[in-house]
Amino acid sequence: MPLKRHIPRFRLLENEEAANRAGTLVTIRVERADGLKPGTPIRFRGLDVGSIESVDLTSDLQAVLLRARITDAADRIARAGTQFWVVKPAFGLVRTENLDTLIGGQYLEVQPALKSQGPQRDFIALPEAPEVVGQEVGLPLTLSASRRGSIKPGVPVTYREVQVGKVTGYELGQSADRVLIHILIEPRYAALVRGGSRFWNSSGFGFDWGLFKGATVRTESLETLIDGGIAFATPDGEQMGNPARPQQTFALFDKPDDAWLQWAPKIPVGK
Repeated sequence: MPLKRHIPRFRLLENEEAANRAGTLVTIRVERADGLKPGTPIRFRGLDVGSIESVDLTSDLQAVLLRARITDAADRIARAGTQFWVVKPAFGLVRTENLDTLIGGQYLEVQPALKSQGPQRDFIALPEAPEVVGQEVGLPLTLSASRRGSIKPGVPVTYREVQVGKVTGYELGQSADRVLIHILIEPRYAALVRGGSRFWNSSGFGFDWGLFKGATVRTESLETLIDGGIAFATPDGEQMGNPARPQQTFALFDKPDDAWLQWAPKIPVGK
């Protein structure tokens, strides 16, 4: 009995315009539209998987909103956890890259989410290409905040003003009412993060006013004042809680409580 061959089936559309309408529409918020225009491609691993259809200012004039259509692997791309960023030439003493954009123009690169967390249609583009976290070892965590502020990939995560990790990326939450900030704690410092740990934004200045002492300026360190950063503290005793799990989510506070700054549990760390 002859074997039956599987013949792939394709949908025949009316014309090229109908073919272009196929796919999934998404919006991508970027800070500037330099070099971006209708027709600019969206690429993944060198392949075009979509393109920009329109470029407009946001209603508050604070950013640019790209309306784009994902035409390939839309179910894997238009979902929570996917990251977009603009690829543009970089010149410097340390690195020179993406010189092909000088000829072909800037474009959007996409990194699809590794696992499905539900569909998503609105995204905020990263200011630069994310670091390859998959090849790095450590404790990945997620911080939930009302706003991103000055947090960006690469800024430090500190414990008692010592860097123990870094920010690896950020995105809008599934319902777009929160910002999810992804961090990676170095393996030797992973034990410092417990269920009772508290994280706060240590970027920039903070001011304390008192009737007798006047104004006191607070900042975690000179580095976080310039580049931004996140700090955390862990309580002692029963409040400490269990060791943090990979991908566990913590709230990110705007500033620390005075009590958090007094916490000093004795937790062995690796070498």
